[in-house]
Amino acid sequence: MPTIRLLLVDDHSLFRESLSRLLDSEPDFQVVAHCASTAEALQALAANQIDLMLLDYDLGQDNGLDFIQKARGAGYGGRVFIITAGMTDAESVRALGLGICGIFLKHSPPALLCEGIRKVMAGESW
Repeated sequence: MPTIRLLLVDDHSLFRESLSRLLDSEPDFQVVAHCASTAEALQALAANQIDLMLLDYDLGQDNGLDFIQKARGAGYGGRVFIITAGMTDAESVRALGLGICGIFLKHSPPALLCEGIRKVMAGESW
């Protein structure tokens, strides 16, 4: 099974660190980097080959959807999976229009996230 290279972008360090450890424990996942800001994430995208970005919608001063446009403009062609506490219907529609592969709610079970990652990497939507 090929390794799925992941980038985590979330402004909450406890969530980011915990998620990184969870995902690194899976045999087919490798967390290449985890970032607290969009500036850090752009640097990580430029320096690493990333298959899937796990992106929080609400990044404090930044917005995940605006960041998707910046990342695409910088050449990132990989998949984007939004992980969020919640989004409005309008925000969800905008995210889908930007080509994300799914939206995962943070209150969902961790095993379901692993399943979702594998599904979107297999070309399905979540």
